[in-house]
Parts: sequence; C-alpha cells; structure tokens
Amino acid sequence: MALKSTLDLGVADAIHHHGGAATLTQIVATAKLHPSKISWLRRLMRVLTISSVFGTEHSADAKAVYMLTPASRLLVGSANMVPIMNMLLHPILVSPFSDLGAWFQQELPDPDLFKLKPNNTF
Repeated sequence: MALKSTLDLGVADAIHHHGGAATLTQIVATAKLHPSKISWLRRLMRVLTISSVFGTEHSADAKAVYMLTPASRLLVGSANMVPIMNMLLHPILVSPFSDLGAWFQQELPDPDLFKLKPNNTF
C-alpha cells in the first residue's frame, strides 16, 4: 500500500521535477502535500527506500535526499507505468489476499480467495 500511496501522491514526478533528487520539503511542496505530514512522508519514503523503489543519500546538512532508481523512473512522465500499477494495486485485486491465512485454514472444497470477500466481483 506504500507504493499505491506514492502513486496517488505523485512522489516520483515530484522528485523528477527537482532533477531526480529531492528532500522531503521539496517533495511536499511539489506534490502539494500538507506540511504537517512531513514526518509521515518520511516513514513512507523509508519503506520505499528499503524496498529499492527510491534511493537515498544524506546531504551536507544531514537531510535525506531521495533519488529516483530504475524502478521509480518507470513511474515518471506521461508514458509511465502508473495506470498499470494502479490497476494491479486496485482494492478488488488486493483485498482478497488479506484473507490468505483464513483461506489456508479452510477445508477443501472451499471458495477461491475472490469469493471469500463479499461484493468483490469482476
């Protein structure tokens, strides 16, 4: 869901707007996020840097500078992968997997994962 949030916020485009490297303050300003959310954005970006979606370095004043990686470059510009990623991360496709543990505990024959969630049909 961290990736989905980043897609919705346009973080990759905000970093690209600053030449491929930006601080949290620059991302907040470019993506038009509320400044009170900087600490939460820092946590989100930490998850995404650990996952190698974004890279990070520390500037001379010890501020984290977030950079685009080959993966996040696919999320930049008009011909990007964002529409495909939004489709793959749509709640109808993702929410059934939240019940994967319960599905494994049921005896056969059981419904498939997509039938366990009510109101989720294709």
